[in-house]
Amino acid sequence: MGLLALALVLGPGPACKRGDEGKTKARDQHSAAPKGGPLHGQGEVRIIQLSPDEDRSRALFTGWTRAHYEAVFARMLLGYARVRSPDGGRTRHAGEGGDELPAAMEGSVRMLPAMGAWLACACNPERIRVEGRELDVVDLATTMLLAGTDPESPDYWHKIRKGWDQRQVEAALVAQFLVRSKARVWERLGPAEREQVLAWLTPAKEPLAGNWLAFQLTRNTTLEVLGAEVPEGSLDELLVRLEEDYVGDGFYRDSAPGRVDWYNGIAIHPELTFWRTQLGEDDPEQAERAARVALRTEAFLGHLPFLMDSQGRVAPLGRSLAYRSGVLAALSASVVAGDDFVLPGLARRMLSGSLKFHLDAGMFDEQFALTRGYHGEQPGVTEAYLRPGSQYYLSRALEVLALPPEHRFWSEIEMPLPADLGDFVHAIPAVGWQVDFDRAVDRRAPSRPAGAGLSLRNAGSATRKLAYQPRYMKLDYGAFGWFSAADDADARWPYDGAVISASAMGFDRARGPATASTVVSGFSWQRHALPPEDEAAPQLDDPGASGAWDPEPAPLVDAKASPPHWISTATLSALPGSVDSEAVRPSLRLSCVEPNGVEAARPYEGSAAIRRVPEGLILGGGDKDWVYLETGADALPGAGAVLFANAHGWTRAGLNLDYGSADHVLGGKSAFAGLALGATHPGIDEPRCFASWQVLSERPFEPGPQLAALPQVSFEDRVATVRFANGDLAWVDLAPEVRERSVELAGLRATGPLRTVWVRADAQVVVAVGLRELGEVHPGPADENAPPLIQTATDTPLAFVACARAGAGWLCELDGPARLRSPGTTLMLSPSGWRGSEGIAEVTATVTPEEGQVLINPAEHGLGPKRRATTTVVAAVY
Repeated sequence: MGLLALALVLGPGPACKRGDEGKTKARDQHSAAPKGGPLHGQGEVRIIQLSPDEDRSRALFTGWTRAHYEAVFARMLLGYARVRSPDGGRTRHAGEGGDELPAAMEGSVRMLPAMGAWLACACNPERIRVEGRELDVVDLATTMLLAGTDPESPDYWHKIRKGWDQRQVEAALVAQFLVRSKARVWERLGPAEREQVLAWLTPAKEPLAGNWLAFQLTRNTTLEVLGAEVPEGSLDELLVRLEEDYVGDGFYRDSAPGRVDWYNGIAIHPELTFWRTQLGEDDPEQAERAARVALRTEAFLGHLPFLMDSQGRVAPLGRSLAYRSGVLAALSASVVAGDDFVLPGLARRMLSGSLKFHLDAGMFDEQFALTRGYHGEQPGVTEAYLRPGSQYYLSRALEVLALPPEHRFWSEIEMPLPADLGDFVHAIPAVGWQVDFDRAVDRRAPSRPAGAGLSLRNAGSATRKLAYQPRYMKLDYGAFGWFSAADDADARWPYDGAVISASAMGFDRARGPATASTVVSGFSWQRHALPPEDEAAPQLDDPGASGAWDPEPAPLVDAKASPPHWISTATLSALPGSVDSEAVRPSLRLSCVEPNGVEAARPYEGSAAIRRVPEGLILGGGDKDWVYLETGADALPGAGAVLFANAHGWTRAGLNLDYGSADHVLGGKSAFAGLALGATHPGIDEPRCFASWQVLSERPFEPGPQLAALPQVSFEDRVATVRFANGDLAWVDLAPEVRERSVELAGLRATGPLRTVWVRADAQVVVAVGLRELGEVHPGPADENAPPLIQTATDTPLAFVACARAGAGWLCELDGPARLRSPGTTLMLSPSGWRGSEGIAEVTATVTPEEGQVLINPAEHGLGPKRRATTTVVAAVY
């Protein structure tokens, strides 16, 4: 595999050098006129077709053009007009509470991002005609705005209250709309009408937490832009609190520890981008903060393409996935802001791919109302706070309609996602996510997706809110299979995608967040606590009638209870550059369960979940230590096949083993394979380690060849040695703390406080965590006095090493300064991420090897903390 292909696996950067000279800074933030040429008058009408022709010459992957975005917008307007109240300020969507506040407000206000984008561009007329009906966007929006803010109107939204009031969120969408549509709405309002709107849009005076801070930031930013009074220091306080939640690699937590999720894309980055481009970049006192915020958005958007599969689905970790393409609001906001963080062809590929997937999957019902779910109507996908109308947050994906047809976003050719190009592994160290994509070919149906697809190995995200356990606490989140739903009635959690203990087989224990974790390309590890079942079962917390978010829920483990069991688990999915784009790809999970010394532990391990139907196929189980499950109805969301087999320590396998019936979050019943000890086994009272072998695919496959490829796994204490059937070797320490070691694999010797070393059979690819030095065990005559192959350049070991040798050169992803044995004189560097490039060079430099090694120190080449926000850099030496 060449350097370009390996660059895909390791994560290339932008195609051209980034700097102020490369940014699109032509932003007139406070102009009253929409962009995109002369303002279209009130008399012009745009006729919109709901099924426009595709353009595969410019949109190779989706066929979508600007006309398709207009069609989605038109469908939303048709649906909105049908459920709009007589006074125009609220909606009456079907469903419980759909005609009451706050749902009736959300159904209206959440149309404003799309309306504001439409009105922001002079290229878009104020009126459209679709399906024989003429709709005036300015009239619809203005009527909504005035009815909702008028205390005398029956559609009044009522005052924004202190605390966790839903109006705190909706006010941000109203505020941003006023800026986007300034020339066509705000400036046409009379003085009394403006005063009325501003009287409702009061400034945020008391900061809340998490993503709510971001919405408050947008509200106060807008008020300042419009010249209204804003409490002194309020913007700075909101920004300080948001920055306190920054974790790294472009990701913020949603206030609560470990709660890192799609709210980065839904709210935090979009609102920070709004502040940055409206105020921050023009304020000398905020220039440094604005630059820092921009770098973080760039880092987030660099990782974003790895979180989407070729069909447009995203990794389903966290909440509010029913916003569908709204999770890409950060991308649309950045593009509209004029950033060059993602090349236009890639940005359109992502947004078009997501919208196209959801449109094809049943996003609209027959009356053009948005369904509630992910693939059509799916109540299990929505949380308690998602009411009829909440799903219209999707309109934020349409903000790119603010860009005129000649903009590069529309005119450039679509560029591929990593998943369009083949299998990959990609790690986001700061948040503990390891992402991989497995695309296989089912020769019985070559056009159908096969393989595990996109999987997120979760070692970092967590929640202390019991109701959200399945959404944050699984070890794996697959874009096609999702997961089992919690049994709210009995407060039980199916153990798919998990390693647990259930001594009384109650399955009612919620694990704690990871107390330690690490990820590197193809590998993830974490350690967490699990309360024993000899304590009183915890109760699911209630988010309250309003669905307000509780930033400080009660801890999962009672300090007065018995000590918890501890579970340490690692997943090995694939070495960079060693994936097979034809065959399904297995993953290996290693686990050690440490009983608390009071109650014996009864370990269980669950595979990924798929949809279960009566005609599904089940093989194995019984006296076998493996089971193969197949849905048998592949048109269903979540349908597929999974093989789960013992690789060490387990003795029993079965469908939903000992748990019984479980619901699937996408609808219907869930099927997962379980591994356990014997049915009469009394449990373990000393630490014991296990290994499992999983093969997952959207299409059926033959389990026999995968069972024949089971690796050899052995444990010494809590240290695993793995020999894969292809000759690759891995060493993993699952102990709570690592110590200095020397490990020999495939003729190489690694030293350092190692968590893992994984080496390809030919010793040309190596992945390691905690590496000080890597060299040959028995160097040849020519290398007898040669320096180490890889060596940390400081006293600190490298926590992230993923390197491939290419002749005398290297392609590596590293988290710190290092020395590589090479006679190469050219060094190419880039922050980790995928921006739609054809190469990896952000920095190209001529280097001089010293004593046979090339020094890689990103800071010396301008890629220090002020130039990048990623944990790692990709380096090529040749």
